[in-house]
Amino acid sequence: MWEQYPDKVHLYDTGTFDTVMEDFYFGCRCSPPQELAQPEERALYARLRDGIENADQTWQLTPRFSNLLGVFREAATNPPSGILKLLDEADQEHREGQEKCKVKDFSGARRHFETAIRKSTEALLTANGKQKVRAFRRRSGAGSGISEIILRQSGHESAAALDAAQSQEFREFAAEARGDARKGLATDSEITSPPELRGHRLNLWFNGLISYSYLLDSAAPIPPTGFTEALGWLENMAGDELRGEEYVGYLEKEIGGPALLVALRNFGLDPKLKEMSLPPKEEST
Repeated sequence: MWEQYPDKVHLYDTGTFDTVMEDFYFGCRCSPPQELAQPEERALYARLRDGIENADQTWQLTPRFSNLLGVFREAATNPPSGILKLLDEADQEHREGQEKCKVKDFSGARRHFETAIRKSTEALLTANGKQKVRAFRRRSGAGSGISEIILRQSGHESAAALDAAQSQEFREFAAEARGDARKGLATDSEITSPPELRGHRLNLWFNGLISYSYLLDSAAPIPPTGFTEALGWLENMAGDELRGEEYVGYLEKEIGGPALLVALRNFGLDPKLKEMSLPPKEEST
């Protein structure tokens, strides 16, 4: 269209589709969907019930459909499980922590991330397999988020420049986040990697790789088994048909991300590197 009618068709750089739609939604002051804002009135069960009652057709319901309507009624009044509530709250805390980071309120961000970790840990006590995958994903993301906060609060550009106490805390949270990524992926494998958990797997690979990039940036030694694990995560993440390339791009922007990608590329190409750890980089002065 633009090539045929350059004088009439104008192109604008608007960012992503989701960003544009969000701007339209809030700019136009749209009301939220009633099904979500007023579930007690507009949920599918409530609409079905009101439709039957308003049409004065309740007397025509068969016994089987009447019983089915009763099942729907019970389901509509049952509150969500405590575990789902905890996980929803953990996700919200994590998002709020990310927003605090954007405005450099690092103390506030850390409190949100710590709350996300606490709620995810509580959920893990009684969670089923799928819920555990979600909880480990959230906990790993919040853990690596705290590592980032430690570095940004220090004012240094590289974790190798942190003092001893800061470096220890930075590495501890990064290592815990990597461990949670491992646990989440192991749990996902145990339940045969359901298709509906694709997004969680993608983020667990990403969170694990961020942890490795942070550890590498802090000059922490990484054994060959670690590079083998990270390379597998990178290959799986990059192989995602929908978002793989996009997530590799995200990793390139993370602390230590470019260095990790180079190290993994060399490790994957040179079999000799699999027999030794890459030397930690020298600390900056």
